[in-house]
Amino acid sequence: MHSWGRLEVLVLLGVVACGKGSWAWAAQPRGRILGGSEAVAHERPYMASVQVSGVHRCGGVLVAEQWVLSAAHCLEDAADEKVQVLLGAHSLSQPEPSKRLYDVLRAVPHPDSRPGSIDHDLLLLQGDSGGPLVCGGVLEGIVTSGSRVCGNRKKPGIYTRVASYSAWINSVLA
Repeated sequence: MHSWGRLEVLVLLGVVACGKGSWAWAAQPRGRILGGSEAVAHERPYMASVQVSGVHRCGGVLVAEQWVLSAAHCLEDAADEKVQVLLGAHSLSQPEPSKRLYDVLRAVPHPDSRPGSIDHDLLLLQGDSGGPLVCGGVLEGIVTSGSRVCGNRKKPGIYTRVASYSAWINSVLA
């Protein structure tokens, strides 16, 4: 009799939760979107680009007015650089009238996050006016680690489960 391990159950639940009925995503991706398709322009207004010195560094998600949730490792080496958040973009490389760039006034890493560790890899950014894993329209995770090449089957993405940190997020936002 097979005994299900925790990892197997989490993978199975993730596949079911994201509505993936096949393993088609396991094929080497041809574009920048893994296991999905390009969204309709501005269909997901909560998506953010965290930028360091004008260059996209990580994805993020708008969780409240003036607050974006991302991964703490994104700013580990950006101490003296300008950090901004881009909202309203469908394409990072094309001009769009809907794009809005906000300076980050405050970066609040999770108190237990540590450089080089994937544990507690969360960061809240406060702007002057915020790479999420979204399943069924619900924020499930923030990218913590993975290959620089999206879809690398030898080094899959690792995500921090956002729901586990809701108390911390709410305490910072309060």
